[in-house]
Amino acid sequence: AAESWFAGGERIGYDPKARAIVRARTAPLSVFVRQEGASAHTVSFLPGFPDGSFGWAKVQPQLPNAAEMAKLFFDYIGMGDSDKPKDYAYSTAERADLLEAIWRHLSVRSTTLVAFDFFSLVVLEILRRRLERTGRGEAPGSPDIRGVFLFNGGLFTDGHSHPWYTTPVLRRLPNRARMRLGRNFTLFKMMMGVMWSKDYRVTDAEVRELHSALDRHDGSFFTAAGAGFVADHKAQGDRLDFGRLFMAYRDRFPFLVGGSAEDPFEHRQVDLAQQRLGTQGLLIEHLPGGHLTTSEQPGALAALITKFEGGQGKARVSPNP
Repeated sequence: AAESWFAGGERIGYDPKARAIVRARTAPLSVFVRQEGASAHTVSFLPGFPDGSFGWAKVQPQLPNAAEMAKLFFDYIGMGDSDKPKDYAYSTAERADLLEAIWRHLSVRSTTLVAFDFFSLVVLEILRRRLERTGRGEAPGSPDIRGVFLFNGGLFTDGHSHPWYTTPVLRRLPNRARMRLGRNFTLFKMMMGVMWSKDYRVTDAEVRELHSALDRHDGSFFTAAGAGFVADHKAQGDRLDFGRLFMAYRDRFPFLVGGSAEDPFEHRQVDLAQQRLGTQGLLIEHLPGGHLTTSEQPGALAALITKFEGGQGKARVSPNP
């Protein structure tokens, strides 16, 4: 349940102007962080849209224990149990700022990046920043990256395939409409129906838990407020091109990209990755189901993550099914 998931973490202070974790009493904002195991060498689980860190709740029990795999879960501003300011400049860059601040605060020395959904773009931003810092003669930044695992996320600007009635419409809603979004459960259930595959029998209880996670701190409006990530990606197509970043880093650590068979949002991305990079050492995996693989295939997704982190699949590239 959402309540038990969030009870397993804490809210810590964050100052977006200073890009730093600060004392909670003086912090402009609070963000949700959940840790398991030692933070020095952890796996950073970047949340998906729109369910945030709660999306990992079904996957987490099927991963190795904290002694075998340290884990870091968190919510970006606007998501889950983090604060949800109405007048905040939501963007890929500010999400990367927060992630880097959390790493510094926890003294993370090395990490594997596991990103679901549109937070693949945050990974691309992190990787690009490190190249840019090196180009300026600066230190690239910590922590060391052991590997990059991206599932059902955006990779190429020409690969987004979001249905017109989802994020393209949401990002154009006026503020007044955004505030009302999600308050009607029947409408919310209809709107979220596209997230699951046609054969997955989602229950009202499951949808209510999703609604509960989104609506914490009066946050249903973020479903629209955060929907500009595709436009954000396209505006930075040269900087955040997965192909260029993969070629720059492929000799330093492994990459895996994957997708679900019935994902209506990013189903073209894995095909493009296969066409453009399949012969260059990129690991590619497919799973059945719709967009919310974390909900429909948590065991299979956990197994892929565990295998990738353990290094068992790093020498193999899966062919297209």
